[in-house]
Order: sequence, then C-alpha cells, then structure tokens
Amino acid sequence: MGRKLFDVVFRGYDRRQVDAIWARVDANAITRDEVREVDFDVVVRGYDRHQVHAALADVVKTFEERSEG
Repeated sequence: MGRKLFDVVFRGYDRRQVDAIWARVDANAITRDEVREVDFDVVVRGYDRHQVHAALADVVKTFEERSEG
C-alpha cells in the first residue's frame, strides 16, 4: 500500500495510533476485520479524520477484491 500521508488538522485522529495501524497495513500484518474495527482517539493536531476513513475504506475494498479474485 505504501506510506500514507494525511493532513494534520486542529482536531483529528491520534497520529501515533494511525501510523501504527498504517505500518501494519504496509506490512500486510492486519486483517480486513481488524481494519473495520479500528478506533482512534481524537486529539489536537491529529490526522484528518475524513482522509483516514477514506484510506481505510480503500484498504477494506482491496481486501474484498483480493478475496473475490
């Protein structure tokens, strides 16, 4: 999937938590269900929540496409 960069906003998802999940995505060390169940804390100067949700939705879609093929 490659390193994903998100915008930092005033109130967004904890960057350390998102980075940790994204590292697992990059390493293929996470399941589709784990991605669906991920929950992040909202903090000051965190990652844009909409961008994170969209990226995780893309990850789930990729998992689903792989399982269909």
